[in-house]
Amino acid sequence: METTKKNIESANVVKNATAEATALTAPNLNKKGKETKPKSEAQRKAEELQKEMERKQKELAECLKVLEAKKELSAKRSTFIDTLDKINTAEEVLNEDDTFEVTNYRLIFANSGAPSYREESIFKISNRELLLNFVDFIRDKINKKIAEIEAELVK
Repeated sequence: METTKKNIESANVVKNATAEATALTAPNLNKKGKETKPKSEAQRKAEELQKEMERKQKELAECLKVLEAKKELSAKRSTFIDTLDKINTAEEVLNEDDTFEVTNYRLIFANSGAPSYREESIFKISNRELLLNFVDFIRDKINKKIAEIEAELVK
């Protein structure tokens, strides 16, 4: 974030200096309206400042692109963490129930490409042990994905 602020400040300084140099290099006109030779030193300085400003703008654009990507990764991480909380809650409820088939939760495999407006169930799982195994499996996958995202955010 500090790098972005510094880049913006540098771009503003370069922009102001370019404006000053451009004012100095405005075409000089003689009495007949013909242009005389501009000051070569001022023009060279203006061109250098213009190049520096363009470089800083490119740098700023790259920083903004990286920042946007990290923002998106952070949003995905938050979604995974919310899902992880829901999975932990479901696990607590499943551990309280000791029946073979639970009524609180059900894992449903459905065909959502059915021609009708509602999904067509292929099969449903409500066995407590299978659901607990599924919760463990999904938790591990989510934790790995969160670790990957956090590693990417740290870069």
